[in-house]
Amino acid sequence: MVSQQVSNWLFNVIQPSYEHKKEVYAHVFQFLQLHLKKNLNFKIRTQIYTSSGSGEPNLLINLFGTIQINEQIGTPIEIWVPFAYPYVDYENKGAPIVYIVPDHSKGWYLKPNNNVDTQGMFYHPYLTRWHRECLRSNPDSLNMFSLVELANVIYRSVTTDSPIASKPPGITNTPQKPAKVPLDFNSISTEQPLNLHQLNTEQPAVIPVQTTGPPLPAKPPKAQNDIHSSTPLKYQAPLPLPHEAEKFNYPQERTSSPLPPLGFINQQPSRSPAIASAVPHTMTPPQPSPPVDLIDGENPLSETNTGVTNLTHELYSKINHFLSEEEKTIKDVNEKTMKIKVLYEQLNHYYSSALKNSSFLDDIVSQLTSKVRDLTQLNQELGVVNELNHQSQDSIAISSTKKIPLDEIVIADSPMIDTLYKVSAEINSITDTINLISGNFHNEQEIVNEKSFDSCLKTTRKMGRELFWLHFIKSEIGNKLQ
Repeated sequence: MVSQQVSNWLFNVIQPSYEHKKEVYAHVFQFLQLHLKKNLNFKIRTQIYTSSGSGEPNLLINLFGTIQINEQIGTPIEIWVPFAYPYVDYENKGAPIVYIVPDHSKGWYLKPNNNVDTQGMFYHPYLTRWHRECLRSNPDSLNMFSLVELANVIYRSVTTDSPIASKPPGITNTPQKPAKVPLDFNSISTEQPLNLHQLNTEQPAVIPVQTTGPPLPAKPPKAQNDIHSSTPLKYQAPLPLPHEAEKFNYPQERTSSPLPPLGFINQQPSRSPAIASAVPHTMTPPQPSPPVDLIDGENPLSETNTGVTNLTHELYSKINHFLSEEEKTIKDVNEKTMKIKVLYEQLNHYYSSALKNSSFLDDIVSQLTSKVRDLTQLNQELGVVNELNHQSQDSIAISSTKKIPLDEIVIADSPMIDTLYKVSAEINSITDTINLISGNFHNEQEIVNEKSFDSCLKTTRKMGRELFWLHFIKSEIGNKLQ
């Protein structure tokens, strides 16, 4: 049973904006009688609905509830009732709109099927027929199209093929980024330890110029890790030569894999003339530095600017948080604006109704005032006539200016007329007596019962005979008077 408070609220919501108020109230009330907190366990509210076609927001009636499929899964349903409900004569906007709204907090995810698309909108041949056949020119169509029947259609559809799954839909794996091409050293293998003497005596590798930027070098042995310093990598000194290795303090192992600048091998012969003169045939002219790739190349300043990066990320997160809060605030403001607009329309409607009622009451007051004035005049005139009748003994005053003599009222014009008066009086008395016996006299109970039936029957028969003769005498007197 729908409470009086809910029915009053529903009536007030429908009045300002809905076109077919009677049909909307009847259909929604029938739906609530069946499914409000029972059966399908639906509830009702008003909420902003933004049209997917025009983008126009409207405050519509929203029926929402969850159809339980099993102990783990339920199907959350939202039914929107548009302003033109239920007819689709104008712009095809009268049919209800149904959405499946999964609750991710319960681990429910949307699973599109034949009746539900990827956005959760519900489609069905029943709604298609509604869009085509529910016309205002055909009022009998309301016997087929209603919210109660729509709920039955939705229930059969979601219980047959549930659009809710307990696992999220599969995500396609994106292809991995291709690996960087390592440096091609002729005499160095990543599986063998690096020999510094061999590195400086053999011919250095020629680094091909890549169109996409320099490739990342292979990870060197642990002994060649660079010194932990705040100096950018491209400005650090090269590793020591073989005969200076004893003077070099190797740093502790690090998780990163930095290498000296790519061109340091070509610069080492200038620092070691003895080795360079021993193998002059292996020297090649210095290779030009490869072009800097701003996309794939390493940023040597990234390690030194971690503080700035962290601050930047923090600033980005705060900006995003502020924008999300601002968007939420704007949404709340828009929703409250729509509610205020609806309340204003309701109050305006009530105000116009109050004005009409006020004018109607003014008319009634004016009519009652005129009637009271007439009654006052009649009472005054009646008082004057009553005083005249008390003073006069042989006449009756019917107004302040007109009197009737008593002789004209009491004494008949002739004996025949006097007889006619008496006969008419007898006829009336007998008729009243018969009506009294049968219970038709001034709502009195009938006298006839089991004990007095015979006597009443005889008396009535006798009075009937007398009544017949009295009518006969009356008709004869009338004929003679004519």
